[in-house]
Amino acid sequence: MTSSSRETAWVNGHDVSSDQIHFYAEGTAIDYRTMPSAPWYSLQMRREFFQSLAISLSGQEVEIPLRDCINRTIPREKAAELKTELDAIIVLSQQDFSPNLSVPAQLVEFRILEKLLAALSEASLYKVRKEKRVLRQRYLVDRIETLLDAQQTGPFRISHLMDKTGLQER
Repeated sequence: MTSSSRETAWVNGHDVSSDQIHFYAEGTAIDYRTMPSAPWYSLQMRREFFQSLAISLSGQEVEIPLRDCINRTIPREKAAELKTELDAIIVLSQQDFSPNLSVPAQLVEFRILEKLLAALSEASLYKVRKEKRVLRQRYLVDRIETLLDAQQTGPFRISHLMDKTGLQER
């Protein structure tokens, strides 16, 4: 996951934006590039640990590929929450380590995984909403094309198109 909302990162031939999370199968080589000085986040954990936590927190496993990669787009606000937690553990890791920090580090680690799982649960809803929006846009374009086809021989008025489609002049 990249932290920069200005530009995408590049990983294994795919662009990755700041609201996307890539899951890679174990043993997959990762070639990651981002703009200079832009932070990016990479979490590595055992599949069994992650899935057991997913089941205990959300009641279901997370789809993780057996080979290659799966990309998940999450709502921007969920991506921001996850990045806040990731930044917190980075700050914590830069402090002097002592035995007293192991408990806060475990709590931050748990919060990161909580935020990740919450973001992923929203990803499927986000995908459904995005697909519905695309279908609405496709329907609107089809409707406009139908109206324009019907007006090919006569004068065309934008106000007529606006009335028939519910669009505004802008």
